[in-house]
Amino acid sequence: MAESNLTLLSEPIILILFVAWVLVLIWLAGLTLFLIEIYRKIITLSRKDMKVKGGRKDTRREPRVASVKAEVKTPVEVTTSSEQSPNDIPGMVGRVKAKYNLNGLTLATGDGLVIATTEDDGEKIAARYSHLFRLGKIPNEEGVEVFGTNLMGLEIIGIARMTGETQSSSLHNIKGDIDSALGSLVSDKVTHI
Repeated sequence: MAESNLTLLSEPIILILFVAWVLVLIWLAGLTLFLIEIYRKIITLSRKDMKVKGGRKDTRREPRVASVKAEVKTPVEVTTSSEQSPNDIPGMVGRVKAKYNLNGLTLATGDGLVIATTEDDGEKIAARYSHLFRLGKIPNEEGVEVFGTNLMGLEIIGIARMTGETQSSSLHNIKGDIDSALGSLVSDKVTHI
């Protein structure tokens, strides 16, 4: 009789476990269907957002409008000759180099590409010091000054190699001359368009 009681007790437990297992499977199936429906809606919305023209995805972007911040400081003394145009960035860099008696002057983009240089190895200088400037590190070479400026949203890095006669206090004036000259070059180009 003890064996029959054990068999009777085990049958309802098995039945309860079977019902619970079936309910869990039904719940998982419902959850899967719900997630599939969400996925379909996301795909439908993303297809509506993509404009397809000629069977290819339209990858054109809206043009960005850059904000212009101009600070006019000490103007550059522009001396024009038949060789130099006042609208010439390399000529402007050469004039600033001569004005402050620098060993070299390089202007580069924030990612290290040369805009203008008076150096033979300007590409190396631009890449190295732009990288250091972006990391916030000050170069540990004597006579090398690095500064940053911004022209119409473009980060410009200046690298000035000073002579013994050039004072590091003139860096502010060098930066001001470059800002002023670049601003006037850009405004000349904009008015001639």
